[in-house]
Amino acid sequence: MQSQVSVLGAFAGATLLLKTLASSYLSYKVSLFLSLRSARISSNLIKGYFRSGIEQINQYTTQKSIYALTQGVSFITLGVIGACLSLFSEISFLLIVIVTLLIVNPILALGTIIYFGSIAFLLYLIVQRKVDKLARAEAVNSIKSQEMIAEARGFYKELVVKGREQYYVVELTKSRFTLSRTQAKLAFFPNIPKYFVEVALVVGAIMLAATTLFLYDAQKSVATLAIFLVSALRIAPAILRMQSGFASIRQNLASSSITLDMYKEIGSAKESEESPRPFRSVHSGFVPTIEIANLKFYYSDESDFELSVRHLKFAESKHFGIAGTSGSGKSTLINLILGVLNPKEGKILVSSLEPKEAIHKWPGAIAYVPQDVFISTGSIIENVCLGFDPDSIPIDDILRVIEVCQLSELLSKIHGGLNGLLEERGSNISGGQRQRLGIARALITRPKILILDESTSALDEETKKKVINGIFEYCPGVTLISVSHDPSLLKTCHEVIRVHNGKIKLA
Repeated sequence: MQSQVSVLGAFAGATLLLKTLASSYLSYKVSLFLSLRSARISSNLIKGYFRSGIEQINQYTTQKSIYALTQGVSFITLGVIGACLSLFSEISFLLIVIVTLLIVNPILALGTIIYFGSIAFLLYLIVQRKVDKLARAEAVNSIKSQEMIAEARGFYKELVVKGREQYYVVELTKSRFTLSRTQAKLAFFPNIPKYFVEVALVVGAIMLAATTLFLYDAQKSVATLAIFLVSALRIAPAILRMQSGFASIRQNLASSSITLDMYKEIGSAKESEESPRPFRSVHSGFVPTIEIANLKFYYSDESDFELSVRHLKFAESKHFGIAGTSGSGKSTLINLILGVLNPKEGKILVSSLEPKEAIHKWPGAIAYVPQDVFISTGSIIENVCLGFDPDSIPIDDILRVIEVCQLSELLSKIHGGLNGLLEERGSNISGGQRQRLGIARALITRPKILILDESTSALDEETKKKVINGIFEYCPGVTLISVSHDPSLLKTCHEVIRVHNGKIKLA
């Protein structure tokens, strides 16, 4: 008997140890799988986001986009799918306990199932709907707080000058307290099933004891109560974990609703092994001409604005100016040429191809510089080479575009030269230097078509003239398009296109 007990004990211990090791390994592999799938889904959604066009992207604020493309995806994979896997495990275990109980005592099993099933359903009605509402409120308040911080940073000088910074402090404080209260409720609600089930377990045991003592003798009553308690002590934790799993699924679905809405609107790009294109400064076969014919564009059926172009051609090796009042359609025309907007009617051909096809075939042959140039937190060389590894670009090319854009003085003044650090949004350099950095960034690929969208507005006349001359010298044969209100710049253009209420006129 001693030998048999020893063997059985050793076998039981080894089995439990193996079960623990297998469970931990499986948990790790499941977590790793879900994390990798989360990264893959996020990557594909980001591709779809950037390929969807400017109209779709503008439907989402910056903070909402960040939330939907990162946290929202994690809520779906780790929160929803992970919880479903845990639920499957708990349901399987619960079925085993119920089947065993049916074999031992069918009547008690049915009563236990009905009792705890009713409790589980009642908890679902109480907890799940409230969790869904709170989770959605948490996502909205979280995004709102981030947007307010970003706004306050963006409008900092205006706020200080107006003396209105306290307004943002008060509003942000309110938002954070609202978010904190919501998070506190979300943290508390998962505990409700625990207290509820504990009370139900005690009440159930008392009711069963009273019933069995009334119907049976003490021995049978104790035996029945013992079976119930043993079963309940296994069923109750399983119900709690299931409730927690259902609450987690509901909460994460609500938290990821923004991501799911974005997926419905934009979709995601298919997985591909396509790697980033290497750096190119030679664009063989590209002809720097743009031809527009019978074009019509409007933003929506309800919009009064419509851009109409019967025929327009931008020839190579010329400087074109585009002028017009605010809201006349200049930016819309540029966005159509760049392929970020699609015409409703007619066609736009860049080097005899649609804009997106031309960009895909000759990456870097077309370049664009906005008025408000984005400066990332990093070195000067990283900002000039934005989108490329600086080591992949010849240093002579980098120094040459720095010289063309009249930025040599900046290198001498900022500590570290090319490796000198620029602060967020370029706060440690002037507006004119930011614009010239944007032009240098565009010139690094020696584009054949360059569009400057009010990109020289912060430059003085002499610097502006040197930069324009330097562009034609560095990029021979370039087709340059300048969107500008500056009469002196427009006088240097070969042709000036005036846009008025969506109509095109050649000056």
